[in-house]
Parts: sequence; C-alpha cells; structure tokens
Amino acid sequence: MPNVLKFDQGMLESQFSGRKPMKSIRTASGDREAVQVPLNLIDPYQDTEGNGQPFQMYGADEMEQMVESIREMGILTPVLLRPWKDGRYQTLAGHNRIEAAKQAGLTTVPAVIRECSDEDAAIAVVDTNLRQRQRLLPSERARAYKVKMDAIGRKQGQRSDLTGEDRQDTAQAIADEASESKRNIFRYLRLNKLIPPLLQRVDEKAIGVEAGGSLSTLRQSEQERLEQILIDEDIKKVTPKQAAQMSQRSERKELSEYEMEICLNLHKENPLTLSIKLNVDGIISEDECKWMKKKFRQRGKDKLFVKCLIETLRKEINR
Repeated sequence: MPNVLKFDQGMLESQFSGRKPMKSIRTASGDREAVQVPLNLIDPYQDTEGNGQPFQMYGADEMEQMVESIREMGILTPVLLRPWKDGRYQTLAGHNRIEAAKQAGLTTVPAVIRECSDEDAAIAVVDTNLRQRQRLLPSERARAYKVKMDAIGRKQGQRSDLTGEDRQDTAQAIADEASESKRNIFRYLRLNKLIPPLLQRVDEKAIGVEAGGSLSTLRQSEQERLEQILIDEDIKKVTPKQAAQMSQRSERKELSEYEMEICLNLHKENPLTLSIKLNVDGIISEDECKWMKKKFRQRGKDKLFVKCLIETLRKEINR
C-alpha cells in the first residue's frame, strides 16, 4: 500500500503560486508520480458536451465511512487528474475521494496527472470506475458502456458512434474487459433509450435488464403510456415475456393502453374474445363496454371513457 504523501504547507503555497502542481517525474506509463494538488483547483469530470461522469456519488453512509477513514489515515490511493482549463485540473478517477477529502477538512489531495485527449479521458473515467466499484446500478453500467463505445468510435474515425462490424468488435472488446457477454453489453446499451421512470424501475429490479432491453424498443409515447399503467394498476414487476410481447406488437403499430394491459395479463379472458369489434348494427361489444366502464369508474375521468370509445371506433373503421 502506498505511503500517504505529506508536504509542508508553506512549501505547497509556494509551489502552487503559479496555479500549477509541483514538478514530478514521469513513470513508464507516461503518468507523473503523485503530487499534492489543492482541492480548489480540481473540477469534476465533464465531457465536451457538458455531461458529467456516468457514475453516482456514494450515499451518505458510504461517504461518512470514507471521510472517517481519510481523517484517520489520509488518502492512500492518489486520485487521477488531467490538465484542464486556466491552470485547473479535471477529475478522471476519485470523485468520491475528493468530496470526502473536502468534508474531512483537507486542502490538498495526492494526485497523478495524466495528459490525454477527450476520448482517452472518457475511457479512463469508465475503466477506472468499472474496476474499482464493487456495486454498480444497471443505469450506471448502461451510461458507462455508452460513454466508452462513443469515445472509441470518435477515436476510430471521428464518428459520434460506431456502426456495423466496428460496433460489434468494439462491443466484444468492452465485454472482454468487463467480463460480460457481448449480448449483455448491447442489452445495457439499449437501456439508455428508456425514459427515466422506467430506467429507475430497472435500477430497483422491478424490471430486469433483459426486459428493460425489450422495452427500450418502444416509442417514447408508448413508454410513457406503460409507466402510467404501472402506476395506476400498482404493478410491481414486468417480466421478460411481457416486455418481449409489447416489443413485438410495437413493431407492427403503436400500442394502445388496452393492448399493453393484455400483455401485462390484466385481462384474464382470451385476447381474441376481447378484440375490438362492433356488431352488425354498429354497437360496441359487451366485453369492450365493460372494460371501458371499468376504467371510467376506477379513474373517474370522463375523458378516458370518450378516448376509449373514439379509439374503438377508429380501429373498426380502419379494419
């Protein structure tokens, strides 16, 4: 374990009077050896579009433990920074250590300074966190893999994203490094297309990664409609089979609320007997009337009843 770096405060002030860290020796990897950097010169990571790092900060309990550890023993592992704008530094690894150091009352942290491109910076942010963090939410993995995929894409042709065979090869390389299957990498990547409420349900394990990948193919309007159904009907879980059924039906046409409810098994009858139909006299079927009246009574919204009626008539006319 590396020793904690300690420097005289007067020496630090003189060394940083020009807003640059003290001179250091480059290692074989091209990084400099650890130096003390004032906390007020360090900024959190941001990419060229202003997006922050894809990982959440520690919760209150974990942060408190880290603060206490730093107070007792100091920072044992240097953070990783890169030169930034106006003599400042950008964090590549160690966001939590930097925050804990501030709370512990430190004014400087030991840091390794790495000069790198925007693309290599993004890859470093992802790789260091994937290696160091024991627990990651699916949404964090999803964003991290996308950041890395896009960064590699920009390096290999100045594109914002990889396509075709290049994308497959890059996904395989990411999978090998992360000890994941390539199939899982693409599942995580698809999660980035979920609306925030559904993505949160994936983090809460109400929707699995596989089911989330299927639901990500739904249109945004369909995802919003699904989220409202899950809230209204107090549905706690969506299975991979249910998600796959919705995805398959959505490929043909936009899903209605009624069709989603069929996929979620909210109607016990055979879907064929509940299909939208009118009799020869133009009267809505008894089953459809019962369904619409049930929704009207449950939610107390007259607009919903009218909407269901209009949708039923429209489908019959277009049949």
